[in-house]
Amino acid sequence: MVQVKIKDYQPCDIYNGDVTGMYFRALLSKTLCVKGENCKGGKHSKERLTIFICGNMAGELLKPLVIGKSARPRCFKNVEIEKLPVKWRHNKKAWNTASIMEEWLKSYNAEMKRKNRKVILFLDNATCHPKIHLANVELAWFPVNTTSIIQPMDQGVIRSLKAQYWKCMMRSLLAAADTANSVSEVIKKILVLDAINWINLAMKDIKQCFAKAGILPELIPEKEPMVDQSELQQVIGIDMNAETFVDFDNDLLTSDEDGSLIANNKEDESCDTD
Repeated sequence: MVQVKIKDYQPCDIYNGDVTGMYFRALLSKTLCVKGENCKGGKHSKERLTIFICGNMAGELLKPLVIGKSARPRCFKNVEIEKLPVKWRHNKKAWNTASIMEEWLKSYNAEMKRKNRKVILFLDNATCHPKIHLANVELAWFPVNTTSIIQPMDQGVIRSLKAQYWKCMMRSLLAAADTANSVSEVIKKILVLDAINWINLAMKDIKQCFAKAGILPELIPEKEPMVDQSELQQVIGIDMNAETFVDFDNDLLTSDEDGSLIANNKEDESCDTD
């Protein structure tokens, strides 16, 4: 089915997009406690982001869409949001929504129209992915329950993003270790803006996985990304496999199951200390 869909497109015009959730400043001891939680509210929701990643077969990755809880976190005080290295959106639970995705898709379609390009974009069947008609972007849908098998972004790109992100975070913790009383103290000072900059750095170091997904088999799959386990253990102070650290928030919800969540642009931002 996928091969039939892409036969009339060049690799640079075949895209896949997928979403992941991230506890962007969680201590491992805390994250182990909340693994598998739905994160529908409370203090953990204020420490999470949702990230939509999109790229093509040629290896080009678009600017990621990052969704947080606040329209303008305190650390954005002197920041022009449109000049961030990510597209920033928000709602009260930091989830992806149909309205956010529709806005993103229409903006992406407008960009392709300006460039006189026709592309195909593969998505999964999440409720937040609207089935709309676009002039320059053909939307295609993976079969239900096949995300982990054939979706390229889920075949290593997202994991690679997280591996690179946590390496950036660990280096930051190590750099601050000499002047802090505890790792917990340093963690609390990590801002949403720090997370955005680390996501940007991570995006520069990851590759596509269309070959691994079987969509473009003539490509040579990249090596699976690894995290420096000794670096992680030095900061965390316990014996923990690095892969476990990278994968701990894989089950984090990223969208409202019934698609009913609506962004509240007037929500009280005073509670957001980031």
